[in-house]
Amino acid sequence: SMSNQYVRELSKNVMRGMAKKIRDGGIPGVAMQGYYNDRVNKTIEKDPERFPLIRKAFDMYLTGLYSVQQVLSALNDDWGYTKCPTQRRGGQKLKRTALYCILRNKKYAGKIEDPHNKGHFFDSAYEPMITVEEYDKVQRILGAAGSSRICASKQYALKGFIRCGECNCFITAETKSKNLVDGTIKEYVYYHCTRRGKKPCEQRKCVREEILFDQLNDLLDSYELPPKLYEWGMKALDELAKKEISERDKVQDMQHTTIKGIQKQLDNLLDLVSRDVITADDYKTKSESLNKELVKRQEEQASVSERTRNWYEHVGKTLQDLTNANEKFTNGDIADKRDIVQAIGQNPVIIDGSLVLEPYEWLNPVRKALPEIKARLAKVRTNDLLIEKKTSLDEEKALMSLWCTT
Repeated sequence: SMSNQYVRELSKNVMRGMAKKIRDGGIPGVAMQGYYNDRVNKTIEKDPERFPLIRKAFDMYLTGLYSVQQVLSALNDDWGYTKCPTQRRGGQKLKRTALYCILRNKKYAGKIEDPHNKGHFFDSAYEPMITVEEYDKVQRILGAAGSSRICASKQYALKGFIRCGECNCFITAETKSKNLVDGTIKEYVYYHCTRRGKKPCEQRKCVREEILFDQLNDLLDSYELPPKLYEWGMKALDELAKKEISERDKVQDMQHTTIKGIQKQLDNLLDLVSRDVITADDYKTKSESLNKELVKRQEEQASVSERTRNWYEHVGKTLQDLTNANEKFTNGDIADKRDIVQAIGQNPVIIDGSLVLEPYEWLNPVRKALPEIKARLAKVRTNDLLIEKKTSLDEEKALMSLWCTT
């Protein structure tokens, strides 16, 4: 029993140490070809003799003009590459299988995959031999013999939160490459249903990412805000919040009085039972109902304060995301794109090649009023130098009133 327990604890400690080393950018085990293990500092270092040759092999294969066998022949025969000698074996030539492993190894790009979370990588503490872009290009040239590309998941802006409109499964994405006549490689991103649900799904059509982006840009045109409307909206929100806070304080004062009264009743009950005026059973029965009422009132008091803060932050964040939304969606990163889509509505789905979502009800008046407000605001800005300043200010005030009412 003690022996088994020792083995289990040792295994846990070893796994914990390996996980920490990976998080710190190290490699638990033997270094790759072109590197060596520094046993004193316990790090991975560049092999001054072999590192340049492996890098040269990558450069040769990246041209796309040589096969793996031709690169292998150059390594072994022309450049005289031999593997690092060990205690049991001397330096040997590289085999074709080993070269394939080198070309598919993400560690050469400085990316160490988390063994417990596939697709998640840690940056290496050692100097990478190639860049991530070069690694991905090698995999494209290898084709079916290559590994998954590191940047593939970063390119899928709409993956992970859109579902199929028929079977409700998640929408996934994949990149497909096409070799053009001029020798360049063109990549296309397609979205389609995973079809992993229990019910059969007929949504087999793949949709190009550019088509979905065009649909979203058309949708954003109906909700996009110019900076002036965002400024006016935040002013209106501040005024509403002040009124809400004033009303909230009154409600909380009443709730505080109610809670204080319940606590006083509980104190009186405790005093009565301590003086044997009532029995312990009577005290238990009456105090249980009072405690339930007390918990209920305290939860109501907390929710009033939380509700005020939540709606203010939610509306403010939505207005911020919708300001110049088209430009943000086009030039922003994946997080920006998702925030903008989710600011408009909820439950986005793809059905028959079209992206559909449920707009928030409180945004419907905004969507209906925006065309008129933006047209009048643009007219004010255009004619600002041609009309009297007072007339321009009056028109802005009227627009601000219309916008804040909306």
